Amino acid sequence: MGAPEKCIDLCGAGVVFKLAQSLGSDLVSKRQLDEWIELAALATIADIVPLRGENRILVREGLASMKNTERPGLKALLRESKIIGQDLQTYHAAFIIAPRLNSAGRLKSASLAVDLLMAQDESYAYTIARELCFLNEERKRIEQAVVEEAAASVDNMDEAARQGILMVDGEFWHPGVIGIAASRLADKYSKPVVLISWEGDRGRGSARSVPGFNLYNALYSCRDSLEQFGGHAMAAGLSLNRTQVAEFRRQLLKQAQIDKPVADTTVYLEGELFSHELSIEMADELKKLEPYGEGNPVPLFLIHHDRVEQAALVGSNHSHFRAIVQPGNIPLIAFGRSEWINYPLKQCRFDLLASLEVNSYLGRENVQIKATHLIPTYRQQTTILDQPLINVLQQTIDILRSGQPAVFIFPTYRVLCYYQQLLRTLIRPDLLYPLHGHLSSEQQLTATTDLLRSQSRLFLITEPYWHYLYRLKHDLLKTPGLVVKLWSSHQSPRVSDKEKHYPERAAYPQLRLHEIMPKVSSPALFYINNTDTKMRLTGLSSASVTVSDWSFSLPDYDEYSDNHHNQPDLWLAKDNGTHAQQVVLADPPYSEYEALILASQIKTAYSPVSLKVDFDEEQLKSVRDTLQQLYPERSMIAKMAAWMSNFTTKGLIREELGTLVADITRTTGFLFNERQVLNSLRIMSDLGLCLYRKKGSIIEIKVLSTTSPTLDLADSSYYREGQAEKRAFAKWEQWVKEQMAW
Repeated sequence: MGAPEKCIDLCGAGVVFKLAQSLGSDLVSKRQLDEWIELAALATIADIVPLRGENRILVREGLASMKNTERPGLKALLRESKIIGQDLQTYHAAFIIAPRLNSAGRLKSASLAVDLLMAQDESYAYTIARELCFLNEERKRIEQAVVEEAAASVDNMDEAARQGILMVDGEFWHPGVIGIAASRLADKYSKPVVLISWEGDRGRGSARSVPGFNLYNALYSCRDSLEQFGGHAMAAGLSLNRTQVAEFRRQLLKQAQIDKPVADTTVYLEGELFSHELSIEMADELKKLEPYGEGNPVPLFLIHHDRVEQAALVGSNHSHFRAIVQPGNIPLIAFGRSEWINYPLKQCRFDLLASLEVNSYLGRENVQIKATHLIPTYRQQTTILDQPLINVLQQTIDILRSGQPAVFIFPTYRVLCYYQQLLRTLIRPDLLYPLHGHLSSEQQLTATTDLLRSQSRLFLITEPYWHYLYRLKHDLLKTPGLVVKLWSSHQSPRVSDKEKHYPERAAYPQLRLHEIMPKVSSPALFYINNTDTKMRLTGLSSASVTVSDWSFSLPDYDEYSDNHHNQPDLWLAKDNGTHAQQVVLADPPYSEYEALILASQIKTAYSPVSLKVDFDEEQLKSVRDTLQQLYPERSMIAKMAAWMSNFTTKGLIREELGTLVADITRTTGFLFNERQVLNSLRIMSDLGLCLYRKKGSIIEIKVLSTTSPTLDLADSSYYREGQAEKRAFAKWEQWVKEQMAW
């Protein structure tokens, strides 16, 4: 038979086949071997032995032969199972053919399966095949009833009884299905499971484990309270008397406390794919790695997508989940995942783990996603997404599902932008409605109207805009379903008794600044906010360096444009699996809030959190100058308004921007630059003094008449937000100078 190492993984049928093969063609013909290889392949898959070496060849050749089998019993079973003529894969053997053959022994007599495979008469074979299919459906019904009853018992257990290992007993559970039921419950709860079925005072049990917990050893330690037991590390059977069950439970739970079974829930992925890039060609390439099975698992991928649509349950008992993944319009199927239909598919985004396959229907082939995991992304705890924030997001999802709006309030525009990028990866983007002074008037009106109408959206609002809105629309504001103040700076107007704070003030990290050492040794989180620093840090990219990029420019603002995409290009620190132990401020943050957000991502036992400063006083001053450019002071706006009053009768001004800036500077005696002019116009547009648009280097200003003798800058949400940014920076700047003795 060859070297032992080549045959070590063979199942019993595989050993027999290799023995027959080694006898030579004089005793066993090639035709006979071609017939037997079908059975050897079926047994190899059903016995869940590793598909490597000889097993891999047996299964590949056996499945190819099975497609065109001449064996009457196998042909009848394929036809009754509605897979006749298909390109058979390990899935068909493991989940369609083998369960039907096994159902005979579970519910009636294993001789039925033998009779089918030995049958020579086609009519007789079809009779048995139909009976096996019926028995399999009956087996699934009985199994589901046992699983549901046992799961209900587990869910009603107190916390102590659910620790370590789950033991559940029931009356007259069918002994032929409790092993499968135990396996399903072990998968569901990620814990070892023991199921016991009572018939009078005699109990028969079946147990299934999780990797890392030796079930046989656990039962051996309880042998004095059992009549019989046997098995291996992952599966076992047992019998006992009803008088022994209390002691058996006590000993088993005691053993579980010693061994502490912890399921390895790690899912190993081959890579990341994007749904709109999936193709038949990609699926065909992956088929070359078949046959899949034990020892050669199906390649799984994290599939990036925007949304899951048209969800429905399919199958004879509606136990399978079907949907369409966008973009790409890719069909998705998930077997035995009926619970997914209750997921918040219309509210949040998901981590989709799946394999690719070719689906044939009515002569047409297309790529299909075969999903194994669909996990709400917001439930995945990372260095950025901590448990308190996960709890807030869960409440938010519940509020949105109930049809109510939720409001998140941020102290500054920059902090809002940071969380907007995070939330876009967690919540369906079409439900996120930013509402702040940097939007065009059209965008502000649309979002404000939806908020006043209590539309089911998540509104992201700055504190200054919330004050502005509360001031103007107080009588129209209805109580949102949820209001969350993130890194709240002070008490905003209360509109709900359900207001929450994230994080709680007591959870704010304490900060301390230190000069950076010449070399950063431990894993570090680098804060940057300009492109020059980004280029400088490019060479530092490694597993021990994470970059939190807060660099963005103020979006171009065009009051007349229909294409309002005024969102900053700001990216979060990606979680690379390495917990940073220190923060390096490669650029000066714009506020304490930005430093606090970074410090909250550091895993350290020390308090306060040490922030390493890699910027100087000149860079700090540069940030202050930038804010002055972005958010003009009252005096500059007054100068602009005075200049504009000279054009009230003219109505429309159309000039090269550079020429216009020079004219304003000459007329007012105040030194303006292009950015200051544009941002002053933005504020005056908020105040109803003008409309403007910029196309290329040309700017058009339409001066509006006003009866107000004075300017109330509180009516400009952009001005309010600018003042908040500058106040936050001034406080931060003073603290930095004190800490660094500048």
